[in-house]
Amino acid sequence: MNRNRWVHGLSAIVLLSVLVMAMPVSAQDPTAESFGVDDASGAHGTSVIVPVNITNVSNGPLLGIIFNIVYDKNVINVTDVLKGNLTSSWNNFDYNNSVTWGTRVYMTGAAEYNISNGSSGSVALLNFSVIGTRGETSTMNFTYVNISFSDVSGYRIGSAPPKNGTFTVSGTQSWYLHNDSEMYKGNQTKPQGNITINHSDSHIWVADSAAQTDVTFPVNGNNWTGQITFVAAPADGDTFKVEIGNSSGGTNFTAGGPQATLTGNGSKSVFSFETTAAAFTVPAGKFLALNLTNNNTSYDYKVQTGMAWSYISSPGTDPGYPIPEWSTMTLVSGGLLVLMGYLWLRKKK
Repeated sequence: MNRNRWVHGLSAIVLLSVLVMAMPVSAQDPTAESFGVDDASGAHGTSVIVPVNITNVSNGPLLGIIFNIVYDKNVINVTDVLKGNLTSSWNNFDYNNSVTWGTRVYMTGAAEYNISNGSSGSVALLNFSVIGTRGETSTMNFTYVNISFSDVSGYRIGSAPPKNGTFTVSGTQSWYLHNDSEMYKGNQTKPQGNITINHSDSHIWVADSAAQTDVTFPVNGNNWTGQITFVAAPADGDTFKVEIGNSSGGTNFTAGGPQATLTGNGSKSVFSFETTAAAFTVPAGKFLALNLTNNNTSYDYKVQTGMAWSYISSPGTDPGYPIPEWSTMTLVSGGLLVLMGYLWLRKKK
C-alpha cells in the first residue's frame, strides 16, 4: 500500500473514532438487530476462525465499523483479523491487541462498497490462537457502547445490541482439511484452496497417516468438534451432514461414528459444530476420515480448505491416533505380562 493511501486510511479511521466519541446515538442512527459472535471451540495449540456477524442492518447503509471484543488472553488470543463477506472490498482494515483485555478492530470502505440496509453476514473474521488447556473457557464479549457504526455521510453514528459467545478449549488433536482430499494433523501451513461439493453429493477427506493398530474411540465423552468454512454462505435451510468414520482411501468411507448437521441461514459461511457421541474404531491400516454431504438438490458449494479454515478436533477420549500413546500401550502390555506370569505360576504349582 502506498504512503498516501495509508495516510488517508488512518485519517478516515481517526475521524470515525472522533465522531464516535463526540456524537450521541439517536433513533435514526444506523443500527442492526445484533452484532457479535456465536460460541466456538478448538484444541490447545491450534488456530480457530471466529466470524463477527451483523444481522439485518437498518438506518444505513454502513461505511465504517469499530468494535471491541473482550476475552481471556490466558485462554485465547487474536493473532490476525481478516475481512468478512460484507467487508471484502473495504480498503481500510486494522486492529490493536490490548495487553490485558482483548482486541479493538477498525474498518472503513469506499461508498460503492457500503453495507446496505437489510444485510446480514460477517464483517470480520477473528483468527484466535488457542492457548488454554482442555476444559477451559473464555467469554467473547461485546458491549453496546463499544460497537460503533458510521453511515455513508460519516456524521450519523450508531450501534447495535451485542451478541456474546463462549469459547471452549476442547479436543486433543486436530486435522486440517486440504484440497488434496487429505486432512493433516496439527498442520495449518497448507496453502488456501477450496473443494466443490456438488448438490446431492459428498466429499471424503482422509487422515495423512493410517492407524498403526486398531484405534477405538469410546462413546463416553466422544463428542468431536470442528469447523467447516464455505466460500459463499449456504442458502437458508440448506443442510450438510458431517460424518466421522474410517476409510481405506479414495472414495471408500465406512460410517458409524459421530455425526453433525450444518444448516445454512443465508448469511453465515463459517460453521462450528459438535458431533453426537458414538463409539467407533479405525482398523489397523485404515485411515481416520471425514465425509461431508451436500444434502441439497439444486446448489453446489465450495468448502474453504488449507490454513485453519476447516478442521476436526478429537475428544478427550482420543487414545492417540494413529497409534495409542505409550502410556496406554504400556498399561496394556504390563497387564498381559502380569496375566501370563500368573498363569505360568499356576501351571507350575
